[in-house]
Amino acid sequence: MTAINPKSRKRKHEEIDVLDEMPENIGFHIKNGIRYLNPYWSVYRTWAKGRWIGRRLIDVFTEEFVSLSPHYAAAACKLGRIWVNCKQMTDVNYIVQHNDSIEHIGHRHEHPILDQYIRVIDNDNNILVVDKPPSMPVHPCGRYSVHTVLGMLREQRGLRGLRVVHRLDRTTSGVLLFARNAETDIKLKRTLRVGDTWHKEYLCKVEGVFPE
Repeated sequence: MTAINPKSRKRKHEEIDVLDEMPENIGFHIKNGIRYLNPYWSVYRTWAKGRWIGRRLIDVFTEEFVSLSPHYAAAACKLGRIWVNCKQMTDVNYIVQHNDSIEHIGHRHEHPILDQYIRVIDNDNNILVVDKPPSMPVHPCGRYSVHTVLGMLREQRGLRGLRVVHRLDRTTSGVLLFARNAETDIKLKRTLRVGDTWHKEYLCKVEGVFPE
């Protein structure tokens, strides 16, 4: 019997949740080949992590989300933009408890990306293969949600429910595989770990004269 890594299971669950909640039909504009997304309101959802238990919620926000102003959490709490267990939390001294469900309503400003249509190399009932352009991450992270490969495939082609088999860095372009169902997802990841069926190979395109 194969043991399941609880961290892997949690990560997959979080990825699926993020995709289900990805905003749609957000306005944008193109300038000089760059795609700019209009700012929009978004709800961030998470569960209390072990290291958060027993600490003030606003302290958790300040330390865990370093991109935010140190005064932001208290202001958001007072403005009613933080919810705990489906109840609006305005108490800046609230202590995080086990199994707390935390929601934060925030104004999201995504980074711009290159305005490139994602080319599909192959697509069937099990696998989607695309040519990933540079400038966008594969899945939602940090200041990227709609401006990701998953987000743009949903925007451009209406593709949903894709499972990330492997990743390429934000600045990297190349062949990217997605599974269309759980069975294919498990099979492809298993063969990638073994490495005898398929593997990733990186090529670096440079300019100039380089020694051998």
